[in-house]
Amino acid sequence: MTGTEPSALDWITFAIAIVGAATGVASLVWHMWAFSRTGPRVVVNVSGGVTSFRPDNSPELILIVEARNMGRSACEITGWGLDFPDGQQYVQFKPVAGTTAVPSTIEGGHRGTWLVPMADLAEVPQLLTDDRIPVRGFVHLGSGDRIVSRRRYVVARSVILGEAHGPPSSST
Repeated sequence: MTGTEPSALDWITFAIAIVGAATGVASLVWHMWAFSRTGPRVVVNVSGGVTSFRPDNSPELILIVEARNMGRSACEITGWGLDFPDGQQYVQFKPVAGTTAVPSTIEGGHRGTWLVPMADLAEVPQLLTDDRIPVRGFVHLGSGDRIVSRRRYVVARSVILGEAHGPPSSST
């Protein structure tokens, strides 16, 4: 049967093969995507805010470190803190009202939040020389990973030292 045109059965077989190959590739892509979404996926952000957790309900400027678990599985947060540009870290050991306990388990789709009063940062040596300090938040996971915020939050020395009023500063 050389030199003859393909029959209708040949075209049907070819179409079925194309559909099977496309379905197989789509299934492979779907499973790769679904697998990448399993497990914890933690994203850390640092921002500024105001709270009234003081005994007299007066406002207090704070930094907020937030870890969101965007994945499906739970993860354990074993520590958290702030990174300064000179390599120093700020880690708070005393509990602050409104913060998530450490260690704690963050389920998929949930978050943990930790607050740092601005007044607590007044002892950071870099504040003696720099007027504006970009900080990053970080968390330590039970797996041993350290997740750092992508964006820096710029804090003004005058805000930390209580010389200015208003929001702490801005993100960069």
